[in-house]
Amino acid sequence: MKLLAGFIAVITGFTTQETLEGKDYGLVEDSCEEYFHNAKSWPLTDKYPGAIRLCQNIAGKPHKFATLYDIPTGIPVYSAYIGNRSPDKTHHDRPDSRKRWPRLAKSLCFDGDFDFEKSYASRIDHVYHSDWAFCGKHQTVNDDYLGEHDLIHIDRGHVDPNEINNEDPDAQDTTFTLTNVAPQASIFNGTVLNSFNNYFM
Repeated sequence: MKLLAGFIAVITGFTTQETLEGKDYGLVEDSCEEYFHNAKSWPLTDKYPGAIRLCQNIAGKPHKFATLYDIPTGIPVYSAYIGNRSPDKTHHDRPDSRKRWPRLAKSLCFDGDFDFEKSYASRIDHVYHSDWAFCGKHQTVNDDYLGEHDLIHIDRGHVDPNEINNEDPDAQDTTFTLTNVAPQASIFNGTVLNSFNNYFM
């Protein structure tokens, strides 16, 4: 029986490795110092030893902002972005979030350690649900939020707001990643924050 169990474990290990190969997972170095004032980049890294520096981008596209993401809590410490507003530019509608929350940061789908002194492209993209357990070792996945709204009235709160990026559709799209989201009380999201967004938009 032990021999059979060992054989199954070996086969399962091979299968898991094979299913992850060719999916473009893993850390990819990038630089996004331009989001920080006077080259004072990446503050608070000493306070969050488990945090990773992310240059937030949709896979295959340029980064749009920077996030210090705390892996142990699955919550961003902050997101740094450049806010440019012009009354002459087109303001785009909010994207359909239901299609975007299931996406993950492919760079955070990795085994092992990372260099705390380096920054990495997040490479936000759709990932097979069967890989969420692997990718979820270093990031929050959509299943972590399922049911929370009805039970304790918690929403996904943008740290870099979608609304302030509505002059750039790619930047808007990039904000829809759980590496840019903190748990937020629904009543705050629907009242105070909504008023704040309307005031500045």
